[in-house]
This record gives sequence, C-alpha cells and structure tokens, in this order.
Amino acid sequence: MNARIVRISSHPLLTTLLAAAVGVAVVQSASSQTLLNDDFESYADDASLLSFWSRVSGTSASIFLTPDPLNAENQVIEQTTAAGRLRNIITGTVATDANPLVFSFDFYDATSGTANGRNYAEIRNSAVAAGLFAAGLYNSVNTGVLDTTKYQARNVDNGGWIQLDAPRSVGWHNFRFEILGNTVDLYVDNVLDPQFTDRSYAGNVTYDWVHVGSALTGNSMGYFDNVSVAVVPEPSAIALGLLGLGTLLGSAWLRRR
Repeated sequence: MNARIVRISSHPLLTTLLAAAVGVAVVQSASSQTLLNDDFESYADDASLLSFWSRVSGTSASIFLTPDPLNAENQVIEQTTAAGRLRNIITGTVATDANPLVFSFDFYDATSGTANGRNYAEIRNSAVAAGLFAAGLYNSVNTGVLDTTKYQARNVDNGGWIQLDAPRSVGWHNFRFEILGNTVDLYVDNVLDPQFTDRSYAGNVTYDWVHVGSALTGNSMGYFDNVSVAVVPEPSAIALGLLGLGTLLGSAWLRRR
C-alpha cells in the first residue's frame, strides 16, 4: 500500500507550527490539483450560492446558506430535518495509486448520539453509482450493527452503508476520504477508521459530482463547511512524524470554532 496522504492546513502559520513541532519541513507537491475548495464565505446570499451549487433536492427552506452555529461570522450550509441536497460539478477525475483523490468536508453534528439522521456528503460519478463514497449520518447500515452514537459511511461497491467506529459528539468534525486506484481509506477527525481501512472498490471511476446534503429526510439537523476535492500525488508531503501529531491536528481542527 502506498504511503498515506497527510492533510496539512492551508493556513501558513499553522503549517509552519506543525512542521516545526515535529522537526521536519513540509514539501507540497508542485503537481497537486485542487478541483474544489469552498468555505462558503464568498456568497452574499442563496442566489449567489446557487451560481456554483445547484439545488437538486429540497428548497431554500430545507438546505441553505446560514451562519455557523458556533461562529456567526462564518458561513456554512445547513440541512434541516427535511430533505435537501446541493451539487457541485467538478472536473472529471480518475483516482490512481500515483494520483490519489482526496475528498474532505467538515460536518457539524447538532444532536450527538441522541438521534440518528440522514445528513451526509458524497462524491460520485454522474452517470453510475459505482465508486460512490459518502459519510456522516445514516439511519441504517448494511455492514455492522447500527450504533447511533457513532458515524456511518458508504461504499457502494463494498459494504453499502457501513457502521464506523468514530464516536459522535456535538460540534464540528472532519471527514476525509483518500481514494486510490482500487482502495479507499476514511479518516474522521484525522483518525483512520478501522472499518474503512483499505476498503476496496471497482476503480477507474470518473468523479465529477460532489453532493452536500442527503436528498432524504434528515431526521436531525446538520451543517457542512470547507468542502474540498484535490488530486494529491504521492508523496504529497514529507511525513510529519507520529509523536504528538494527533494532539496537534486535533487542536488545529478546533482553531476556527
């Protein structure tokens, strides 16, 4: 298996501090390609949002631009308990071992384990379901036993909806898929979930759609932010090292909250 991709914050100070803390220099690949990077700060209202994200399910009352529940100065996408989905069309890209595709987003869990829901984001091909990946909350699983105190993720080719080990809690969480030629990993808050380690899929999938929101009744409230898709050739960075990395990255994810 290839060396795993390390997600570095785009904030230059944080990147420098992380590198200094573990005593290595970070070297980004010159051939990395960003296909989508949206923090939703550039939109004045829902009309301007829909210039880049089409509403394919729901209404302006079920999925929409709204202030961050923890920081009113930050804009995010809210999916209510009703059905709602937004779509962004990206440049069609096939993930390979040499050029993995990284799909990442932040999700605000409003209810923790007190209620299940259907609030998730996904990446897929526009024509076929093969290779579809999604993560967040779902109200049933095909693999494992549903545990509403933990998160769920989907691999259409291998497992359907899969019960994860990652525990739920109220607040912001990051989900990151690292898609290679025929396998995929899922990190939740920078921790590799063992239920999604080297999970296989059909491969040779052209990814061109990103969805935010489930298009199904949400059951619980959820928010989305910092949606990104990038081709990150390996190695994308010199390894940051292991000592203290979990603590450092955990603090980094809390920086804006």
